[in-house]
Formats: sequence, structure tokens, C-alpha cells
Amino acid sequence: MIQFFEFLISNFWASLVGVIGIISGIMTILSFISVLKEQTQGVTKRRFVMSAISILLVIISSAYLWEQYTKQKEQNPDMLSDIVDEKKQIIDAEQKDSIVEVTNNGPGVAFSGDGNTVNINNSENQIVQNDVISKIVLNQTELDMVVGESFQLSAQVMYSDNSQNYTLQWISSSPQVAEVDDRGRITALDSGKADIIVRSYSEGRTLEAQCNVKICKVPTGYKISLSTDNVVLGEEFDINIEPYDDDFEQIRVYSKAPSGHVYDKVFNGEPYLIYAETGIWTIYASIKNKAGEYEAQKAEDYVYIEVTNPLELLEPLFTIP
Repeated sequence: MIQFFEFLISNFWASLVGVIGIISGIMTILSFISVLKEQTQGVTKRRFVMSAISILLVIISSAYLWEQYTKQKEQNPDMLSDIVDEKKQIIDAEQKDSIVEVTNNGPGVAFSGDGNTVNINNSENQIVQNDVISKIVLNQTELDMVVGESFQLSAQVMYSDNSQNYTLQWISSSPQVAEVDDRGRITALDSGKADIIVRSYSEGRTLEAQCNVKICKVPTGYKISLSTDNVVLGEEFDINIEPYDDDFEQIRVYSKAPSGHVYDKVFNGEPYLIYAETGIWTIYASIKNKAGEYEAQKAEDYVYIEVTNPLELLEPLFTIP
């Protein structure tokens, strides 16, 4: 019912017909009262004509009003009121019930409840809501890089009206690990982690997104030691390998027999054993990651162990001269 009265207020012709309908209704009531009073004295033809005309006008005006109201409701199902009061205006910012109070002090700017910017021009009784940033989309949100590599990060700023009026600021949380220029190009400088942050500014609002970057470099070496320097054939011993760099993916351990044959396996910290031949064995390792592989090359990268066979010690006792 409130929406129907708003329709009457905002539509001149509908209001005019409504006034005619009201007047006709009053005339109808008066005519019938007169007819009732004159029943004892005889009903005049003029009174019946006036009553009929009044009833017809009421029917016509009601039909017209209902037709116009139905058409407008089909075009605008919500039938929201757009009456502009000089001292107070209510706007719906993207159907989030944002309220802005306006006074007759000329053009200005206000902020709606959801953070959107609203331009106000009271001289023309207009309210214009500006479209604001809704999202920033990066072409990558996770990156694995190698020292020395570069990567072009790009950002797409999303607006509700698909406009592209914005400025971008690129920031690195760890410039010593990864630097980024004002166009989003990342350069990997050292191993570690860094967050590349992009911020967009428009109409007093800020939005940001970030890409997590992990950078590695070729391993630089390792420290190796043994739990003992001599074992008997088939006896277990421990190997301890500590890479100098944390960003390794795989460690392989190598054991070189006195004969020159090399055995290798993925190192997982389990006890090691030699069962092939006796003598002095050489133990060393390699460290691998995405950037490359470090292989034993310095003296401290090698350790040695003597493997003996107790039966060989007893062999002279059973040898016949």
C-alpha cells in the first residue's frame, strides 16, 4: 500500500486521476444521500443521472490507476522510492542499504555504509555512486624461483563497471631476497622467502593482493661424519650428513670400494652397512634442489672407513704350509 501511494506522489497524471476519483466518490455519496432523502417525495431523474456519472468516473479512474501502477511495477519490481528530500536522501548502494545524509550546502562527497564513494550534487538533486575496486587478481600467487631468475607478475584490477582507472604499487617484504620494480617484475637475489604485495588505489579506497615467493640457490656443500672409522663386514654404522643450505630436496650417499666400484642410494638417515669387500672405503654425498646439485669436491666432503673380515684373520691358522 505504501508503494502504491509513492507511485501516486511520483506520477502527475496518476495523481490527477486519483483526485478526480476522490471527487467522484464524494459526489456519489452525496447523490445517494439526496436520493434517500427524496424517496418519500419522489426521486428526481437528475439525481439518478448524477449518481450514475459519479459511479462511472470512479470505475474509470480506478481502472486507469491500477493499469498504470501494474505497468510501473512490472518495470521496477522493487518500486523503490526515488523522492529527493532537500534535507535527507536515502540511497541503496548495490542493495546494501547504505544511508547518506545530505543538506543543502552544495555539491560534496560522502561515503556509504559499504565503503563506496558517493558524489552529491544538490543543485540538481542528483546522487551518483562511483564504482569502486572489488578485487585484484594476480597471474601467480605462489612462485618457486632460482637465484638469478626473473618473473613478470601482472595484476588485473576488477571494478563493478569493468573500468580500469587505477594506480598500482608493488612492494617486496624482503628486498634482499626478491626485489620487484614498479611494473611487477620480480628478480630473485638470494635464497629465502618473500611476499610480493600489489596495492591499488582508487576513489579513496585501497585493495591489495600478494604472491608468495620461495627462492633457492645451488647447494653450497655439506658436513659429513661417521659413527666409527672401522667395522667388520656386514656390521652397521651411522652416517651423519648436514647440508649447509635448508632448501634441499634430496641427499644421496655414495660408498666407493677399494676396487673402485661405487654404490649409491638415497640417504634417509638409516644405519649403513658394507658387505661387498674388505679394505678402505670412501664415503661421500651429493645435495640436490631445484636450482642444481652439489657433488663432493673438497677434502672435507669425504670420509673413510676400514672394513675387515674376521675370517680373513683366522685364515693363516688354517693354511697348510
